[in-house]
Order: sequence, then C-alpha cells, then structure tokens
Amino acid sequence: MYVLGATIDGIGQAYKDLPAITRKLGYADIKMAGIVSRNAAEWGIEKQDYVVFVDTAPDDWNVIVGGKSLYIKIAADTKGTVVYFRGGAVSKNELGEAIADGLPVYVVVDASTLPNKKNVEKKLAKNANYVTDGTVDIVKDAAKWKNLTVIK
Repeated sequence: MYVLGATIDGIGQAYKDLPAITRKLGYADIKMAGIVSRNAAEWGIEKQDYVVFVDTAPDDWNVIVGGKSLYIKIAADTKGTVVYFRGGAVSKNELGEAIADGLPVYVVVDASTLPNKKNVEKKLAKNANYVTDGTVDIVKDAAKWKNLTVIK
C-alpha cells in the first residue's frame, strides 16, 4: 500500500482512517509513508510511520519524475488505485493525469476532507490565486469518466 502526500489537510485524513479500514480488510500491521515536496513541511505534516521529502523549487509542490507525477507513476507501475481526499492545484493535475491514464480513481469529498481554514487563510494571504480545492471541477464533471468514482 502506498499513501502519497503527507500534509495535515486532505491526505492527512487518510492517515487517521486507514489503520481502522485496513484492520477491517484483514491487514493487521501496516506501515504508512508519505511522499511530499519539502515545501509542504511549513504547513504541517500528519503523523505517520515514514515521510520522504522531495526537493522541489520554492512554492512548487509538484513531485514530477520523467515528466509524470511520481504519485501517478507509482500507481500506474503497480497497477494501483488512486484515492484523493480533495486537494489543491497539484491534486487537480495529478487526478487529470490518473484519469487520462485509465487508472481507477476515487475522490473523497465528505466534510472530513475540507481543508483547514487557518491554513487556507495563510496560503491565500501569501498567494491570492491559491487553489483551495482543485478537485471541484473534476468532481462536477465526474460523469465524463468511467474510471472515476466520487465518494460523498
């Protein structure tokens, strides 16, 4: 199992929910690891077993390897499933890539995945064009793609 991303907002909910979910599926001892741009550290990293920080340009959260998102590349290479708990502009790009690659994609958009208001205000103060939820348009147009499931 790969859990990619490491921030408190969005994917942070996965780190809270996955241990109980995996126990229900019969997995007794899982390890969770986040892979994230080093730029994310200032916004808070969710508690997990391991975190891999990738050096990217200042204010760039894209983790790109060989022209593809590392997250989507790992999912494609392992015939995995892509699950997002909302996300910003980078998530929008990654989801678009995963959908185009034909991977099974799930986007969780319930109330537990709303971003932290204080972090959003801080990010908007730093960048008025900050995308607080890049999944909105993808979720709105979910019927276009047979490999996308929205969980509300």
